Amino acid sequence: MRRLILVALLAVLATPAIAQYRTGQPEVRPPPAVADPDAPANAALNAFAGWYAAAGKPRLLFFWNRALTDETTTRRTDKVIEDRRYGESTSGETTANRFGEATIKDMDGVDRKVTSRESEAITGKAYSGVNKQASGVLETVFINTFLATGTDIVDRDALIRRLSLSNPKDDRGDIQFLETQALASGIEYLVEILPDPQTSSPTGLVFTVKIKHLPSSSLRAQFQTRAVPPAGPSRIVAVPGTGFQRQAGADRTTPPLVAVQLATETMIHFVK
Repeated sequence: MRRLILVALLAVLATPAIAQYRTGQPEVRPPPAVADPDAPANAALNAFAGWYAAAGKPRLLFFWNRALTDETTTRRTDKVIEDRRYGESTSGETTANRFGEATIKDMDGVDRKVTSRESEAITGKAYSGVNKQASGVLETVFINTFLATGTDIVDRDALIRRLSLSNPKDDRGDIQFLETQALASGIEYLVEILPDPQTSSPTGLVFTVKIKHLPSSSLRAQFQTRAVPPAGPSRIVAVPGTGFQRQAGADRTTPPLVAVQLATETMIHFVK
């Protein structure tokens, strides 16, 4: 009896749908299309590709976690390094430490004097202390998103090394000077991406992005974003005691998607 009731119930529930497939009956209405969370990113990619081609494919230089300051010369400071080494117990023996300085071992075998001075650059450092591994993932995906549109991207380090060949040896240690030469080597746009840690941000970061047109030394765009990717598609779920409710889509805040979101938002500011 239970099986007959179940079969009858399924037949009743299926009757309207089955009737629509009979000859001469209208087709079943297709289910509504599921919203694509990547649609805005794809639209931004296409818009930027069109703008880039129309603009004559200008060369771009990206400063990731690096700010372009008004300092034109590399400033350095002397740093004292102290190193204590242990050796055999020999009195009055003169040795050399790893810095090439002479030291004298006492009877207890301890090198009492091991100091050195070296020059340390205090300009041109990273903008903020973002986790190196996470920053590497974000930068890689960000750059690759631009490369996917055929963007001509200049590598800062390779350009500076090439320019150093045409400068006297004494100038090769002045990174700010070489950087200035690099900016005047036919690059049209400089894009600075400056991440700052922010605990209230879903991504843990807030990015300041600056787009600079180098031939005119003008700022074309500047904005801040947390670069939160769109959530996955929402869905209708049954909730006991309240009926059906729409449930928010899945959180897609992952480092690769954050980088894509950041890249496409940057692209949109080029097109504006």
